[in-house]
Amino acid sequence: MKIEITDEIKDMFAELINTGVGHAAASLNQLLNYEIGLTVPSIIILENVIELIEYMKSKHSDKNIFVTQLFKGKLSGKGIVMFPVIGGKTLVNLLIDKGDSSEPETFNVIESDAMLEVGNMILNAVQSTISDMSGIEIICGLPQIVLNGVDTLIKEEKENYYIVCEMIFSVKETKIHGMIFLIYTYQNLEILIDKFLK
Repeated sequence: MKIEITDEIKDMFAELINTGVGHAAASLNQLLNYEIGLTVPSIIILENVIELIEYMKSKHSDKNIFVTQLFKGKLSGKGIVMFPVIGGKTLVNLLIDKGDSSEPETFNVIESDAMLEVGNMILNAVQSTISDMSGIEIICGLPQIVLNGVDTLIKEEKENYYIVCEMIFSVKETKIHGMIFLIYTYQNLEILIDKFLK
């Protein structure tokens, strides 16, 4: 079975994700004591993994850093935050007040931990927003960090629905582009649609 992806469904997810991202930005502002902007200017919903891979490759390089997190409960799936490696490196260096690295495509322990924390805050904020607004319990697992190409990360994904969001970090007059992905089965997407739109 397939779900017809309407503008109403896209608007629903845009509202949920923008609200969650706003909470994440507020948490980062409080943690770091300076202003961080975090916006989601666009959202699309893809229906198969081939479309997802092609879309991601068209937007970013083959070298990316991902923070992934499984969630379960009455609603289950996977959340992913992705940055191109160089953009991710720039972001964490800005956040931890570190100058440019001599190794722009590698992450040391401190940088990896910072990226993991940023991804975790974004994904937790989005899932908490969805849980609070829907009344559906969502239990977030531990986040993991992955440094590789798109194909390696999602080659084992089954046929799912992929909510794909462009994301822009604004830190100290620097803009860094990334992406947020929410991955749901047909059944889980239908649960959310029933909660919000029916």
